[in-house]
Amino acid sequence: MMIGIVYNLLTTVDRVLIAGLLGTRELGLYSPVISMLGAITVFPGLVSNVMYPRMGYVYGHTGSHQTLVPMVRQVIRLNYAITLPLSAAIGLLFYFVIVPGFLHEYEECLVPLAIALMTALFMPLGLGLGDFLVVVGRQRAYLMNMVAGMAVNCCAGYLFVSSMDLGLAGIALGSVVGMAAFAILQYLTYVNYLRTPG
Repeated sequence: MMIGIVYNLLTTVDRVLIAGLLGTRELGLYSPVISMLGAITVFPGLVSNVMYPRMGYVYGHTGSHQTLVPMVRQVIRLNYAITLPLSAAIGLLFYFVIVPGFLHEYEECLVPLAIALMTALFMPLGLGLGDFLVVVGRQRAYLMNMVAGMAVNCCAGYLFVSSMDLGLAGIALGSVVGMAAFAILQYLTYVNYLRTPG
């Protein structure tokens, strides 16, 4: 449960930064980006809903984390196979159809939208490895990786906005950097755990 709460914070901290650093007008302008990111996060969740119970079953019967490695690879491949093309399609739809055709007043969000779309490069890895960490009882590490990703997101977003004056593009870039940090930490935790006997 705590993991879900912190994951929601990881993916919504950009709104807090916008409200605090840029104001409510910019928060409103960022809403298409928020909608797009919400749609993108659905895909790894769908894979997790299918694969997580299988991983739990296999680990429960074997007690060996090595038996999960092929399943983890399959989860990550599925996450990328589904998330990347659908994220690109959603991004293109927002960029070329929804905003220009129906939301003209949100055209300022097109650059942040394109930047934020890059979170799809890291999210499938971080979330896919999360299932493994939960199954083998490493929820605390998973939680700490998310907290670290959120902290990186906050610091990077603050830096990009306050020091580099990148505005909404800086917020989106901070989100990408935070998600990348989360995914890298998840991978390092996974690799380190595989070195333990079992």
